Amino acid sequence: MADEFTSPPYPKDNVNVAGLSLCLMELIDWVNGQIEWANDEAERLHAPEQPLIKHEILKPKLSILQANLSNLPIQHLYRTFQLVRIVREEYDNLFRNNEEITSWNSDVCTLQRIMLLRSTSEMLKFVCLDKEKQEAWFVNKMKTGLLRKYKQTRHMLRQVLEDDVEDNPDDDDDDDTEMDKLFNPN
Repeated sequence: MADEFTSPPYPKDNVNVAGLSLCLMELIDWVNGQIEWANDEAERLHAPEQPLIKHEILKPKLSILQANLSNLPIQHLYRTFQLVRIVREEYDNLFRNNEEITSWNSDVCTLQRIMLLRSTSEMLKFVCLDKEKQEAWFVNKMKTGLLRKYKQTRHMLRQVLEDDVEDNPDDDDDDDTEMDKLFNPN
């Protein structure tokens, strides 16, 4: 794989749902064909997460994918269209900036290619879902994002309170319940 230059698909401006579905299928094949290489290279580059790309993207039946896309609102279709184009544009940009084979196989370019594959893999898992599953995915991401922000804020407040307790030894209120009430009024 290291010396191959295979570009991801690029949907034309006048693509319809059937054409976008075919582009997504080609993009799934493009990502799946490079996952083993990406994980091997990620391991060589000492990535903190192993494997970096967890598993191949399950390829839906073309008719089911077309039906899912046909039932999506226009903004979802446009977002999918734009995301597929962005993948190709990012790949072309990488290729343009690393035209020599030594540059293309450099650690920096390899890492950029791996990260493009990883983000494309995540994007494909999302856009191939039907409308209800996409909405559930968004809600789940919002909850996990909010939970992470809550924990970060709680940690920061805990540090501030600990600094305050050190400054005022008579105030021994180290109780988490007051801090929890700030974020969870129930």
